[in-house]
Order: sequence, then C-alpha cells, then structure tokens
Amino acid sequence: MHVYICRNGTLVPSMWHACMPRLTLMPHRITPNQTAFRTAIKTHAGGSRDELARLVSVDRATAYRIEAGKVDPSPKFIAGLMSLTGLKFEDLFEITTDAA
Repeated sequence: MHVYICRNGTLVPSMWHACMPRLTLMPHRITPNQTAFRTAIKTHAGGSRDELARLVSVDRATAYRIEAGKVDPSPKFIAGLMSLTGLKFEDLFEITTDAA
C-alpha cells in the first residue's frame, strides 16, 4: 500500500486519496512496529497470533505475513489493530522507504 502524506504531515492510506485534497504520493511501505505488535499480541490476544488475526478480522496467514514484513497491512488490518489496542497509527506502524 502506498501512503499519502498531507502538507501537515498526516499519513493517510492510498484508498483515501480521492477525498483528500492536495496529497503527495510518497514511495513508502508500512511495517508494524515490532515492539507494539508483540505487545498487542500479548495484551489483547492472549499471546496468540491466531487470536490477534481473528480479533482484527484477517486470516492468520495474513497476520503472520504482515508481522514478518512480507506484505503491507491492509487498511482493514490497520483499522482493526488501532481499534483493538486504542493506539494511534504512529504507535503501531513504521513508515519505511521503498528500495526501488
């Protein structure tokens, strides 16, 4: 998923670009903050990645691939994890530059 960065520095998923004026497309990837991700698993999912996947409504293979950094998290996963933990995007995920 690409991330759009507003002039004020706000990050929004590419799916929101149509309703957000004056956005700049930046070639970045979204990866989970490993510390926050592991804490979410322990605190909110009883230590089970499978349970975390169930709680954020994705299949367990997807949750494992996201944690490993093999795929970018979907907006559904991001929203589910933010809702589950009560944390902000910036606390749960890191924005890294694509190696293009």
